[in-house]
Amino acid sequence: KSDIYELIIQYYPLGWFDLLNRFEFGGPVYFFFYTAIGLTICLIGGSVYGINRLLTKFRHPPPFQGWQLVALVSRPQIEGVILAVIPYMVVVSTIHTLFRHDGVLQFDSLHKNWMGSGSIGDVEEVENA
Repeated sequence: KSDIYELIIQYYPLGWFDLLNRFEFGGPVYFFFYTAIGLTICLIGGSVYGINRLLTKFRHPPPFQGWQLVALVSRPQIEGVILAVIPYMVVVSTIHTLFRHDGVLQFDSLHKNWMGSGSIGDVEEVENA
């Protein structure tokens, strides 16, 4: 066996697509990016509808019923979010009620410095334990 090894570290820049996939940017970049994608998709859909409306052979084409479509498509998502938030809020409220200063579970008898480093002192006592 050999004890010799060679460690090679290569630095190279990632492309935009890789940076987006690895979530290397901050929140505002993703907000702008996904908003731009959503607006582009809406623009493409509106353009397709407009071209079809202009080139139709119907004398009286049916009116656009976009709001009915939005109500039909978005209702399940809204109901799902509401059904998911209800148990979450129950658990958060219960934990908040149990652990507040005048709540059922009181930890006032524990006088420790929980923000300390928890190091061992010179006399082999465990501090902050």
